[in-house]
Amino acid sequence: MRDRIRNVALALFNKRGFDEVSMASIAREAGCSVGNIYNYFKSKEELAAAITENVDAAYLEIEKEYAADTEGTALGHLLDFVGRTLRTSIEDPILYPSFIYATKNPQSGLLDIKPERVYFRMLKDLVMQCQEEGSLSRDMDPDEMVRRLVVIHRGLLIEHRLEKDGAFDLESEGRDIVSAMIRGING
Repeated sequence: MRDRIRNVALALFNKRGFDEVSMASIAREAGCSVGNIYNYFKSKEELAAAITENVDAAYLEIEKEYAADTEGTALGHLLDFVGRTLRTSIEDPILYPSFIYATKNPQSGLLDIKPERVYFRMLKDLVMQCQEEGSLSRDMDPDEMVRRLVVIHRGLLIEHRLEKDGAFDLESEGRDIVSAMIRGING
């Protein structure tokens, strides 16, 4: 039933938009009661977060790819991860609408930094690997660096939304800005 609710919610979010879908409409389409949905998910926001579990799975595949890459550098992996996660953020059918919703409703907690989420854990691991290889100063607190990377990610997503002519290369901008920040941190 949990998977059915997730799949129905994703279809409705894609069709009508996140804000236009109610828990009642999800329940109706899933063939269950609203109360049954609340047995699995505390809120529509939590349901949206559960839908993005496929994103976590994709990030885990990237992590395996980096682990197998003996030629690449930690800094190269970090910059690649920045670009790829930005692209994922705008291409995933529910991730970007959930982001926009969460910026309007910060009390939802969707934008909270949660170290247990794959994205945040990978960022921290990559930061610490950069410190180990010497491409990022060891003076930088890894949690603070993750916070800064998240701020850049969010800011770029907003800028992407504001872009009108389609010339904004989100991935490239992300990598360039993070690279410049690291150069500044390293002095």
